[in-house]
Amino acid sequence: GPRGTDRPAPAASGPRAGAAAPPNGAPSPWADPAPAAPRDSGAPGPPDLRPAVRAALGELVASPAFNVPHGDGWHVHGAFWVAAKPFAERLLARPELRDRSGPDRRRTLYRDLAAQGLLLPHGAQPVWTLLVGAPGQPRRRYASALKLPAALYAGAAPCPVYSGTLGEARAPETRRGRRPDPPVG
Repeated sequence: GPRGTDRPAPAASGPRAGAAAPPNGAPSPWADPAPAAPRDSGAPGPPDLRPAVRAALGELVASPAFNVPHGDGWHVHGAFWVAAKPFAERLLARPELRDRSGPDRRRTLYRDLAAQGLLLPHGAQPVWTLLVGAPGQPRRRYASALKLPAALYAGAAPCPVYSGTLGEARAPETRRGRRPDPPVG
């Protein structure tokens, strides 16, 4: 697979509710893979981040910045997509994570989230580049996002699905006037 992983390469376009599986019968690159098994290096690892991620995700889902085109998170195709920097800042502001400091604290957080199976990376990269569109509108915006497994949502009611479009943006083809990939579906 790409970048030294055994996960299939992501499809040319992004996630959207109701997206079909690849025609060759391979698993969809947008489906949640099984969480990675924790590695035992003998060194003490980071604290369990699951409670903090669940709490931060719950706060985001309850906020007006959720499931809106210019928001900080979307629920699409069985996963939660959260704007990377705002979600990391939300997590790092939590009392149990405030001791994390330094210039690479977000990068370290992303690495720890992935190691604990709380982040579904894009190949070897934790951040996905997406195009987010409003329902029925052709104009879309870029968002650097993290993909979180749907199992992290602990709300009492099912989470609504974003009604707009969400698709992967491939940087070389979206610059200098070239058209971005259309969303799946």
